Amino acid sequence: MKARGAALLAGVVPALALPEIGWWAAALVGLVPLLHLVASAPSAKEAVVRSWLGGDGYFLAAAHWLAPKVGPGLPAMAALLASTWCLWGYTAWELLKVRPSLRGMGAALLVVPAAWISGEVIRSWEHLGGAWALLGSTQWANRPLLRLASLGGVWLVGFVVVAANVAAYCVVRRRSRFVQRAAGLLAILLMLATVLAYNALRPDGGEGHVARIAVVQPGIVESPERRFDAQVELTERLPHSAADLIVWGESSVAETPFKRADFVNPFSSTSTPGATKGASTSLLYSFQMMVS
Repeated sequence: MKARGAALLAGVVPALALPEIGWWAAALVGLVPLLHLVASAPSAKEAVVRSWLGGDGYFLAAAHWLAPKVGPGLPAMAALLASTWCLWGYTAWELLKVRPSLRGMGAALLVVPAAWISGEVIRSWEHLGGAWALLGSTQWANRPLLRLASLGGVWLVGFVVVAANVAAYCVVRRRSRFVQRAAGLLAILLMLATVLAYNALRPDGGEGHVARIAVVQPGIVESPERRFDAQVELTERLPHSAADLIVWGESSVAETPFKRADFVNPFSSTSTPGATKGASTSLLYSFQMMVS
């Protein structure tokens, strides 16, 4: 039971790298404690349970801000999303449960990150909430590593982050021999060299076009009608040609604004005098699902 409780807490560590706290370096080694608990499990079943509990801790920390809205439903939601961690937990246990050979370490450096990314792809399904709290997104402030997204998106960044954790675990693992520690350290240095080389060789795109984005968020307004009116009012306050794209908050409207008869389009060149946007300005918004 102590190991399971430790797994729950260990899942919180990589969540410290998410943007709210933003300790991006925590993601590069933050999975090591959970990897140890999973790899040292006495059985595959226990390894899966520990990885699932780690996912619980991660998603509870990542989605704590939803507690006022979903209340007791938050642990259930976290438990559902954490089930996508079971695959990588099993593969980590299978490949790292004993002192692996160099070939086994190589397999772990590829298979465990692939299993992790597979779980993230599954939970990125729109009916499970979409792609949020992805491990690759924790590197938003780590520009050298973030540049890999130009090759494989957030998935490649996440893959490298998990691979770095696997290599770090092989280095610090108590049962590792010198050759395994050296191989783990070499893997880390190779990943670092690859990232730096790509940054050095990647052609600079130059200045190019700069898109100006304005975010409109009126705050907590419970009434959909009042929230809609507040967003329109704030949008109208933007100076002329202030943005190429205007973003309203997630789930901020209950219906398409342009279908409302009383909605004067402030984004077209034919809008009334004093309208604040030019013809090229776009509006990005999303629906709040209304259930009756």
